[in-house]
Amino acid sequence: MTKKIHPIEKATIKATASLAEMVSLKKEIVSLKEEIASLEKENASFKEEIVFLKKEIASLKEKIVSLEKEVTSLKGETASQKKEITLLKTENALLKQTISRQEKTISEAEETCQSTGAQNVALTSENVSLASAIADLKSANARLETELGKTRDNLQKANN
Repeated sequence: MTKKIHPIEKATIKATASLAEMVSLKKEIVSLKEEIASLEKENASFKEEIVFLKKEIASLKEKIVSLEKEVTSLKGETASQKKEITLLKTENALLKQTISRQEKTISEAEETCQSTGAQNVALTSENVSLASAIADLKSANARLETELGKTRDNLQKANN
């Protein structure tokens, strides 16, 4: 058989149970408030980190834009330098052709000089021979003029 509990006892048991439950709930509330405070601190820390990261992202975006401009500039310089290289290669090829022609001209001139030198030696030798022959002829001419003069004188003497 069950013992009947008096309504006041029932109320006391209920009140004691409610009090224990309230204490437990208050402890749980305090614990939850501490957890909320900790999470709010953590949240604030995350918000600060997010702000920092956003600033870093903005800075990196600026650097990217700056680097893109620099790359564009460098591409332009590279294209300009490639054109200059092409022009220099063309000029170099033309200079090589000019040098080749000048070397040929020099070679031909050297050959002409050698040929002319040999001709000069031959002509000089011939000139010496001719000069000697001229001297001999002048000498013979002088003798003949002298003889002619004597012959004229003799003829004039004979005619007179």
